[in-house]
Amino acid sequence: MHKHASKSDNFSSGFTLIEAILICMVVITLALIIFPNFSKSKKVAMKKEAISSMKLIAAAERIYRIENEFYAPCNGAGCNSMLSLMLNTTNWNYSVDATANPGSTTLAIGADSNSLLPGCSYSIDQNGLDGEPVPSGC
Repeated sequence: MHKHASKSDNFSSGFTLIEAILICMVVITLALIIFPNFSKSKKVAMKKEAISSMKLIAAAERIYRIENEFYAPCNGAGCNSMLSLMLNTTNWNYSVDATANPGSTTLAIGADSNSLLPGCSYSIDQNGLDGEPVPSGC
């Protein structure tokens, strides 16, 4: 006797090749839309980090000058200890160029990118301590 196969015996319950390709295309399209925006957002956040950290350094330098009659020169993590700050120095190298003589009013604050933004730097001088840091190469 010959058994008749039912229609359901001929098909498996998995995805077809076309369905799998369509799913891959949708995932790839979403990735192409999302990842460039993520990278751009990270760069914007890093720039804002530099600006806010430089404003903190400027405020700390004003306080330091009131207490000690001169600005504190520092570089990198040394700014954290000298000015009692907790700046993240992973992405930016901060420096304060100041004449260490009592009564000095010469001050320049700089931030140079360590990673994602090569060639990007910000600066602020004593005349603009209340203003926005000036970008260069960003």
